Amino acid sequence: MPIMTNNVKNGTLGFVLALMSAEVLGVFEVTMLLAAMRYLLEEFKSPIAVGWMFSAFGLSSAMFAAIGSRVGDIFGRKRLLLFAIAFGGVGSLVAATSSGLVGVVLGRVMQGSSGVILPLCVGLVRENLSDRQVPVVIGALTATITVSAGFALLIAGVILDHFSWRGIFYAGACAALVALTLVFILVPNSTHKRPAPSDINYLGGLLFAPGLASLLVGITYAKSWGWVDIRTLSLILAGIVLLFAWIRSELKAKIPLINVRLLANQQIAIANIIFAILAMTVLLKSHLISLLLQQPEWTGIGLGHTATFAGLVMLPASFISLIGGPGAGWGLLRFGPRTTLIFGSVILLGGWVGLSLLHSGWIWVGAWALVAGFGLSIVYSSIHMVIAQNAPPDRTSEAIGIPTVVRSTFMGLGAQVIAGLLATSSIANGDISISYPDEHAFGLTMVYMVTGCFIIIIVASLVPRKTSK
Repeated sequence: MPIMTNNVKNGTLGFVLALMSAEVLGVFEVTMLLAAMRYLLEEFKSPIAVGWMFSAFGLSSAMFAAIGSRVGDIFGRKRLLLFAIAFGGVGSLVAATSSGLVGVVLGRVMQGSSGVILPLCVGLVRENLSDRQVPVVIGALTATITVSAGFALLIAGVILDHFSWRGIFYAGACAALVALTLVFILVPNSTHKRPAPSDINYLGGLLFAPGLASLLVGITYAKSWGWVDIRTLSLILAGIVLLFAWIRSELKAKIPLINVRLLANQQIAIANIIFAILAMTVLLKSHLISLLLQQPEWTGIGLGHTATFAGLVMLPASFISLIGGPGAGWGLLRFGPRTTLIFGSVILLGGWVGLSLLHSGWIWVGAWALVAGFGLSIVYSSIHMVIAQNAPPDRTSEAIGIPTVVRSTFMGLGAQVIAGLLATSSIANGDISISYPDEHAFGLTMVYMVTGCFIIIIVASLVPRKTSK
C-alpha cells in the first residue's frame, strides 16, 4: 500500500476544521429534531406521522451513504460533499417553510444527504493527509460527532423555548451555509485515480433503494392495514425479493456499490449485527428521554421540563464518550474485543434497567442516561475498531462505511417501532385535543430498549477472541 503524504496546501488545521463543520451539520440534522418530539406531537397529533419524519430521514440517509460514497469515488469526494451539504440545506428550508406534514417529510428526505458526509470526510482525510495524521484526524472527526450531538440537543432546546420547532430547520440551513463555505475554500479538489463509471454496478443502487423502501413501508402500515392484508404482504415480499436480487447483483459485480462480501468475515458480520440492534434501540434514546423530560406532569409520567433543560440533562451523557471511546481502545488491546464489547454492553444494560425502574426526577434520568451513555460509547467505539482490525488494509474505509448504511437503515426502522409502542395507549387532558403516551406506553418502550441490550450481550459473546488473518 502506498505511503500517503500531506496534500493540503491551505493548512491541515483549516482542512480539518472544514470537515468538522460538515460533520457538525450532519449531526445537527440527525439530532436536533429529536428535542422537538413534544412540539411535533402537538402540531401533527399523531406519533406515527411524527415517526415518519425520522424514518424518512433514516431511509434517505441510508441511500445517500450507500450510493453517494461510490459516486464520490467516481466524480470527486469534495464535489459530492458540497452537493450533499447544499442539498441538505435546501431541505432544511423546505421543511421550515412547509405548512403540512408532506412538506416536512420531503425536507427530511433531502436532509438525509448528510448520511454520506462521514464516508466522504474519511475518504478525503485518507486522500489528502499522511498515514501518520490519518488516525488522529479520524479520531477528531469521531469526537466531533459525539460531542456535537450533545450540543445539538441543547441548542435545539434553546430554539424551541424561544421560537418554534421550525427554527430548528432554519438553524440547520445556517449551519449548512457555514459548512459549504468552509469546505469550498479549505478542502482541496480530489485528485486520486477514479474507477471508470462504466465499471460501477449501478443496478445494485437501483435495487437497494426501492427494496428497502418497500420493506419499510410495509412494516410501517402493517399495524393499520393488518399483517395479512394484501398490501402489507405485497410490499414486504417485494422488498425482500428486491433486496435479495440486490445482494446477488453486488456479489457478482467486479466493483459493487456496497461490498457485501466483507460481511462474510465473521467478526465484521457480528459487529454489524450489534450495530443494527443498537440503531433500532438505544441509539434512538433521545426519542424517549427527551419526551419523558418534557411531557406535562399531568400525564403521570412526564416531568414537565423545558426543551433547554432537557438538553442540559442529557449533555453529560454525550461528553462521557470522551472517556468511553479511548477506554474501549485500551480494553481491546488489554482484554480483546469480546470482553470489551460484553463489558460495555453490561454497563449499557444497567443504565437502561435503572432508567426503566427509576425515572421520577430529572436527576435520576440524567444519572441513568450517563451510565447508559458510558456503556454505549464503549460498544460504539469497539464495533468500529473490530471492523477496522478485521478488514483488508486496502478496504478499511469501505468496511467502515457499511455501519453507516446499517445505522441509517435500522434507525429508520427503530423509529417506527418506538413510535408504534408510544402510540399503544395515551392520555389526554379534557381541555385540549392533544394526547400523550401514558405510563403503560412508556413502560413498553423501556422494555423494548432493555431487551435490545440483552440481545447485544448475547451477540457480543459470539465475537471470536482472535482477529481473523
